[in-house]
Amino acid sequence: QKLVVKNNNNVKTYVITPMTVEQPGTPKIQSQHEIPTFSKTPQVTTLNNGIRVISKDSTRGNSIVSIKVNAGTRDVSGDNQGAPHYASKMFFAPTTHRTGLHLISEMNKTGGRFEAQHGREEMVYQVEVARDGVARAMELAVDSVLYSRLHPYDIVPKQAQVAYDVAESKLSPQYQIKEALHKVAFTDQGLGQPLLAYDNHVDKPSLDSINEFMNTHYIPSNIEVIGTNINHEDLVEISKQLLEDEFAFQGLPEAPQPRSTPNIVGGHDSVYETRFSTPGNSKNFMVTGFTAPGRNSTERFATKIIVELLGTGSIDNVDNVTRENSNTELSRLARDAKINHYQAYHFEYSDCGLFGIYTESESINPIPQNTVGTWFRDRFVEASEEQQKKMVEAAINRVITRESVKYDSNIGEHEFLLQHGDTMIFDQFVNHLRAVTPQDVNQQLQQLFGTHAPATVIYGNLN
Repeated sequence: QKLVVKNNNNVKTYVITPMTVEQPGTPKIQSQHEIPTFSKTPQVTTLNNGIRVISKDSTRGNSIVSIKVNAGTRDVSGDNQGAPHYASKMFFAPTTHRTGLHLISEMNKTGGRFEAQHGREEMVYQVEVARDGVARAMELAVDSVLYSRLHPYDIVPKQAQVAYDVAESKLSPQYQIKEALHKVAFTDQGLGQPLLAYDNHVDKPSLDSINEFMNTHYIPSNIEVIGTNINHEDLVEISKQLLEDEFAFQGLPEAPQPRSTPNIVGGHDSVYETRFSTPGNSKNFMVTGFTAPGRNSTERFATKIIVELLGTGSIDNVDNVTRENSNTELSRLARDAKINHYQAYHFEYSDCGLFGIYTESESINPIPQNTVGTWFRDRFVEASEEQQKKMVEAAINRVITRESVKYDSNIGEHEFLLQHGDTMIFDQFVNHLRAVTPQDVNQQLQQLFGTHAPATVIYGNLN
């Protein structure tokens, strides 16, 4: 290749040799570091005592490791209610090896982030730290989880934290109505158990109930160590040293207790009305819940598309200007029904789910559900095949885009692995979404809305 440079009357010609051509006497440039390649499929190792180690390496920054116990509020009842809430708070309590101050001081020295959370089906103890600090952070986390001393003195400061959580939850109608929906839909059993401790369980927590919950469910066959951005062999070796200690699990059951099959009810018998008013608040809150697929069913992907088709809409009056967002046409219908905000949702659990609509409105009537039904009938069910195909394709693309953005973050990749383990990789998740057809959506609509009347909860300024 030649480069001709003209400068006034001077003309110079340069011969340009591509960098890919080796020059005589010039050594070939060698990369100092091999670029690593990582498998999209997580690696899995089962320790001798049954604990599963699942990891996926990448170059996304810090390593994140979670100790996941497959038990939560779904697995408690009676006097043990509130035990998962307290168990998550005990993550930073004194252990048989360290005082509380010593434990927190050592955690701070790692420069990492330590977090405990409890849900309806799992307890998660998570550390995020630089890769070379995983071993130290894991040792502190295991000490806190498996060797908490559970002394009566340690409960006292946790009472204030639990009481604060409960008090804060009472200020959120969105949280309260979601909890009431689970209570109604699952008849106050299993998944219907509240996430937080009851008021009468805050001041008088039972160490025996916390011990019973942990001794029953914190067993090797119920525990998974899940890591992202970490070498699998390293995580396995760390887990062996910390979690194959026979003393930690001595005398505990070998298998977890079986879970009962959830039974979702609906109809007038499950309407749960209560007064929920805050100063200056004149809105009413309504949510309905239908039986939906769980994570164990591929039908959940069609449900995701239905949720996306319904979308989220709000009518916000700012300086006397009405602003509509998301599904504009459905938002307009919502405005006519005096609905300030609506949102479709799908709660997924291991073996079942809840699907429905949440609304905030100025009145309580069946219009929110009629609005949804009218829109689906007129704009989707009765649309042509070509129109349905375009609507579904657009919804699929939106869901994939949103999930991809989430997955491309360090914590997003970890959350995906927490939820799916080694049962599904992200590419398979995307392929399942792309495979959804208008026929699948129509069939799932019939199953969602045609099985029974929904569980319904209304909160507001009611008589």
